[in-house]
Amino acid sequence: MELWQIDRAVNGLCEEVEKVVRRIGFLEMTESQLVNELLVCILGSGVRYEISVAYAARIMKSKLYYKKKILNNEIQLTIKELLLSPVQSSTGKSIYKRYRYPERGAKFISQSLFNLYSEYGSLKKFISSNLDKDDLRRELIRLCPGIGPKQASHFFKNVGYTDEFAILDRHIIKYMELAGENDSIKNKIATIDKYEEIENRFISLINKFQYSVSVVDQAMWFVMRALNREVFA
Repeated sequence: MELWQIDRAVNGLCEEVEKVVRRIGFLEMTESQLVNELLVCILGSGVRYEISVAYAARIMKSKLYYKKKILNNEIQLTIKELLLSPVQSSTGKSIYKRYRYPERGAKFISQSLFNLYSEYGSLKKFISSNLDKDDLRRELIRLCPGIGPKQASHFFKNVGYTDEFAILDRHIIKYMELAGENDSIKNKIATIDKYEEIENRFISLINKFQYSVSVVDQAMWFVMRALNREVFA
């Protein structure tokens, strides 16, 4: 498929994405909802999204996110036990026997929440701080082991903080390569400096679409994923 055909499909889907996707702003969300979104991002590294959602829900159900428990370092062992146990998917159609990286997941969650609550008191206060959006993303990466630029961008998009961060996954990178940005982009997005550089290049590429970065990013993800299944697999 030619690039102009992909662009036409993306543009058509953007309108549908904008109609269907309604994000709750972080000011409307409870602290537990914000924590849940953070857990999904931490657990989602190298793991299917559905599995990270299921285990995040299990952890939230156990009430381990209470501030006193977090600051007393009481949660890591219990989280590890939960990640080692079976959990049902959100649809109820699947059972996941265990999380793929229980030791890592428990450590990253406990350390991330401890750092955030120690320095800011809560996730809502952290997001409401006076940092600009780019500095806030960098701060989340600094405070949360296991959260890289892509996961941080996903978190801020999911909590309705900004529509101007791009989630540079392999489908978006494939589009950039087709558009002529072919200098081994996928090997350069591990650090926030490189991520921001490539994100700016992506934003320049999609100026032709009359939608926010997050809407184009989402629509492009759907289109490129479908194409990857048919052509690039």
